[in-house]
Amino acid sequence: MSGEGSLGERQKGYFMAKILGIEVGNSFTRICELDYKTKNPKLYKYITIPTPNGVINDGFLQENVEFSLAIKKALSDNKITTKQAIFTVSSNKIVTREVMIPAVKTNQVGTYIRANATDYFPIDLALYELAHVVLGTVKTEGEADKLRVMVIAASKELIAGYTALAASCGLRIQHVDYAGNSVFQLMKEECGSETALVVKVEEDSTIASVICNGELMLQRNLASGIDRAVNMMVQAPEYPENTYEAAFQTMCRRACVKVVLNERTRMIEPESNAGESEAVTEARKRITDTFAQLISNVARVIELHNTKNRNNPITSIILVGLGADVIGLNKLFTNELGIQTQVIKNLGGVSYFHSVDQESIAKYVASIGATFEPVNLLGDGSKAKVKTTVDYGKLSVLIGVLAVVAIGGMCALAIPPYLEEQQNERDLKEKITLYEQAEKLYNSYNGLKSLDEEVAMQYRITEHPNNNLIAFLSEMETKLPSDSYLQELVSNGESAALKVRASSYEEAAKIIETFRSFDSVRDVVTTALTEVYTEATEDAEEDYYVEFDVVCYYLDAAVEQGK
Repeated sequence: MSGEGSLGERQKGYFMAKILGIEVGNSFTRICELDYKTKNPKLYKYITIPTPNGVINDGFLQENVEFSLAIKKALSDNKITTKQAIFTVSSNKIVTREVMIPAVKTNQVGTYIRANATDYFPIDLALYELAHVVLGTVKTEGEADKLRVMVIAASKELIAGYTALAASCGLRIQHVDYAGNSVFQLMKEECGSETALVVKVEEDSTIASVICNGELMLQRNLASGIDRAVNMMVQAPEYPENTYEAAFQTMCRRACVKVVLNERTRMIEPESNAGESEAVTEARKRITDTFAQLISNVARVIELHNTKNRNNPITSIILVGLGADVIGLNKLFTNELGIQTQVIKNLGGVSYFHSVDQESIAKYVASIGATFEPVNLLGDGSKAKVKTTVDYGKLSVLIGVLAVVAIGGMCALAIPPYLEEQQNERDLKEKITLYEQAEKLYNSYNGLKSLDEEVAMQYRITEHPNNNLIAFLSEMETKLPSDSYLQELVSNGESAALKVRASSYEEAAKIIETFRSFDSVRDVVTTALTEVYTEATEDAEEDYYVEFDVVCYYLDAAVEQGK
């Protein structure tokens, strides 16, 4: 597969500009070669190579000669000669925030964002590169239009690792994009008019993006992925695989993940591995259990969106990233979340070279999307500069002629301006003496202003997303029935998620109504109530209790968002 363009293109002497989209993961690095800056780009080749241990940590790259040589060899072995590259990156050190700004012109958004950046991030912005993505326009009757903008701040130290890697591989880096934006730019057309949740599952992180009608409604970074499942398989004696790469490849070839977390889950997608041994079934259950945290995190994203958008709930889930290749993970999502989950097999916005296998395209979504509309996390002046060839012999002759003419003219015109500048100098010295006192006051003002800004920044840093939890816990202590049993409580800045056990349906109803009466809560969402029966013993007859989940949305969180 040479990827050198069609015969017609070669006969015309025309070659489409190509670029490499590269995503460096903890265990695997994905590289795509495709057309650059075209409406319907063609994907020519994609390759995956292992990432050596220790090369990357939370998006930060360490210099590694072995890794650079591996990339160069992979490009050479696949006959890829393209030198321009865009990297797509995810990291906890990349901070995002959605803001509302006046509806300024497109070319003025960046200027506005930089002027107000200290209001968005309580960090030392000298150490960060800023970028932005315009998410849409908000129209409110009686008010001026506003823009929804996602502002992105990335550590300069993080970005420097990718420019260094590109240089060591002989590549010309064009952009460094944020992986969340890469996914959105590619998938916004794929989702169409339905409200879809695109879940990009990687080794130790997941990006969940709610997209509807080409707009990004919500995006969250989740601190869980496939790592625990793969490592569980490596440790399982029922499977012979003893390396991460071998275990992952096995999970991509056969069903090692069960389609439910427990037998009480209502099964929408059926189990596909019948007739296996009891030991293998138990091993698959242990592997599946490692996805419980990921399922719970995705469920909270769904609840957050659906609660705020009751007339526009999420109707489908699209699985992309490395997790999309794990057999059975999409069925697990479908059964546990109650929403049909599909692995994307074809990208409508991309055409394919004739020998490209589209079956595995889902894990390259970020690498492909990075070439569509990347944000500029490189900052100004960081791109490789193009050298221009100059005929210095002819240029020196021209400069000599111009110099003779210029010297003559300068001699004739120099004296009057010189005298004028002497007078200007005397005037300036007089003004300096006059305004010395004003300068002292101005410097004092600047010092006080800097102190005030520093105090405000420190205050923002001390703010904690669980401030609302204190009032909530106080009300629970005083208002909840004494015989109610709280099994689990998880809180963030917007809500508290609880798992509650009650002795009967009537008692469960009282507990839910009690939560609704809390002064610290603005909304309460519950799941269906489930009866759980206990086995009879010599000392006690068979009994049952009612179990259910409750999500309480804090009142103060709504006030904060409305500011």
